[in-house]
Amino acid sequence: QRLWADCFARLGRSAELLEDLNERIDIDPSSQQLLHQRAKLLRQLERYSEAAVDYAEMVRLGSEDDVVFIEWCATLVAAGDLEQYRQRCRELLDRFADDADAQLAERLARICTFAPDAVDDWQQPFELAERAMAGGVGGPGKTDSYARLLYRSGKYQEAATRLAEAPESDDERAEASKRLWLAMARFQLNQAESAQQLLQQADAWMQENPDAYLGTKLLLAEAKGLIEPAPAK
Repeated sequence: QRLWADCFARLGRSAELLEDLNERIDIDPSSQQLLHQRAKLLRQLERYSEAAVDYAEMVRLGSEDDVVFIEWCATLVAAGDLEQYRQRCRELLDRFADDADAQLAERLARICTFAPDAVDDWQQPFELAERAMAGGVGGPGKTDSYARLLYRSGKYQEAATRLAEAPESDDERAEASKRLWLAMARFQLNQAESAQQLLQQADAWMQENPDAYLGTKLLLAEAKGLIEPAPAK
């Protein structure tokens, strides 16, 4: 079920909704629910730096919602603030990794894959991905954070093999994401033609599904930047 903020935005009433949220937050600045609604709306409007401020405020107010952490980190990447993103990754791992259950372990591992060089040492994210899979969360054919970590840590052949051998998912978004990761891995392995075909397939799905998750949009942009040839000058 979509938040009412999404519905308003779809009706072209984003400015009206944002003004309403601003007024309500002025009255109740400690409302994490209102801050979250505004942050999500600002993301839809591609005002990522402003959205990141709201996520930071939610965490300052004591939020321990892992969805908020995921959205915050993706928003920082979208805003181009990679240093803050990497700092948040380190802080989240220090704060939650030791006691994380399978669900949270998968999300922490996934957060570390939103952009290159999220961490200096990949051992802990890999351990979290393994903990998640042992608890039945993630893995091949699902949201495979382990495969993503293989790619981010430079193990391109292992990543490509794991992604290629994964069973097909009924989740079209997950399949589009898998194609993008596999495309990048194969490109790193000098398999440019296969990489371009996978990128085109994922891009076609994204064109038909413009409301895809921000993380998937960021991944598409990264894959295009890596694989597509630079325009001739």
